[in-house]
Amino acid sequence: MRYKISIAVALVGCLMLCFTAIADLNGKWTGEVKVSKGRKYPVTYIFRIENNNLIGSLEDDMELMDINEGRAIGSDINFSTTNQTGTVLVHTGRYYAGGDSISMNIIIDGKKLHTTLNRMPN
Repeated sequence: MRYKISIAVALVGCLMLCFTAIADLNGKWTGEVKVSKGRKYPVTYIFRIENNNLIGSLEDDMELMDINEGRAIGSDINFSTTNQTGTVLVHTGRYYAGGDSISMNIIIDGKKLHTTLNRMPN
């Protein structure tokens, strides 16, 4: 019986830790996406978590895009955005609480780009 209680307590603790990580994603994040020839494009993400759903937007120097099909599970996030030309950008990332940063990979037209996002102060 003690074994079952211990396992139940451990599971509840793990769930609480996951929800804490997810809640910490809320806010505005910025970074630079490196593309060909060393060029860098500034990006700003606004994230909000609602019931494991990630909602918000991505803004670059040309347009504002809504987040589609966003999910946040533990410290992992994934979603897509669609730019003005109809190209879908697939985003996968991981939140690092210790550094208050997000490592983000973006796939566009089969090419993988990377950025590190940092939280903007309020």
